[in-house]
Amino acid sequence: MGLQGNIESSGGTPRVTTADLLASTKGPTLTGRTLEFWRHQGLLPKADRTGQNGKHPEWTYPAGAMDQLAALLRLRVKTKDPDQLRVGLWFEGYSVDIARVRTSIVDLLSHNLARVTKEVDKRRDPAASGDDANWTALEQVGRILAGKHGPHAPPRYGRQRRAERERAMTLLLGLALGNVSATARLEHDADQVERMIGLDRGRHSRGGLPAWLDGPPAEGLEIFAHVGGLPALIDTMRSVTDDELVASRGLISPAPSRRNHSVYQYRRRV
Repeated sequence: MGLQGNIESSGGTPRVTTADLLASTKGPTLTGRTLEFWRHQGLLPKADRTGQNGKHPEWTYPAGAMDQLAALLRLRVKTKDPDQLRVGLWFEGYSVDIARVRTSIVDLLSHNLARVTKEVDKRRDPAASGDDANWTALEQVGRILAGKHGPHAPPRYGRQRRAERERAMTLLLGLALGNVSATARLEHDADQVERMIGLDRGRHSRGGLPAWLDGPPAEGLEIFAHVGGLPALIDTMRSVTDDELVASRGLISPAPSRRNHSVYQYRRRV
């Protein structure tokens, strides 16, 4: 679709109007006010005043706003949460303010940490105390998650006995929450965590490609506990520089998901 009037900025860069953006979509209910609302949420690029139409100033967007709007509409099919949308757009390489991205990542991680912690606390025996009480409550949550099926269940990457999957899920939850008892159980159940999340495939050659994962399973998961657990990630996101955060985007790729929220996974570069 051509740009209306072939609008360019003073530097010769193509610009698009609100009418261009609305015409580029198939949404009959989409209005200029909606675009303005999304712009204030940081989901679309900032509009600049680039001209005058009679008594009215003319505001235009960078030409890339068309693609960003299309990506936003696609992501909104999965979620309406502005934090998830903001992070999702940024991960896909679109123009989003880095400070707002950082805040959204911290808020999302903190929300997940609080939600899982709440589920564990509800199952803790009030008469018990100490690490054993915490672990017993974690086991109950792990048992529930391990038994889930359907589109909202954790993915299954291979065959695994129910008891092994329950132990693996409990250990992974403990590591993600920074539970001190989890590291003591690594030697026993780390290989089952690898199998549950599909990481064990890296220990075998596939499709003519050599194996890329070696070393004890517990070693890699212990590193994850220190840097990949939710408390550690939250602290990292709060302290990382803007340049470091931007650089990390190249190590993360959006993973297609049929869930109700965006899912992102780390991609190992072989």
